[in-house]
Amino acid sequence: MYLFEKLLAFKPRNATFLRSTAVLSEKFGNIERAIECWRSLASGSPQEADAWYEAKYRLISLLAKTDLSRAAQIMNQ
Repeated sequence: MYLFEKLLAFKPRNATFLRSTAVLSEKFGNIERAIECWRSLASGSPQEADAWYEAKYRLISLLAKTDLSRAAQIMNQ
């Protein structure tokens, strides 16, 4: 995960780095960082692209565990 954080410092909008950091952050229990990365990936991906759907799904799933009202808001967007 450290490597992807370093890579994101140089290319903060890189979809591969964001996705990898999000997946690893979630796996290692850093939910807030995972949410940040999924949010960035969703906002930077073309709507209805595979990456956008995955990012929105993962973001909503994580928020449903931590902030149900925010998850509902994002679902309704």
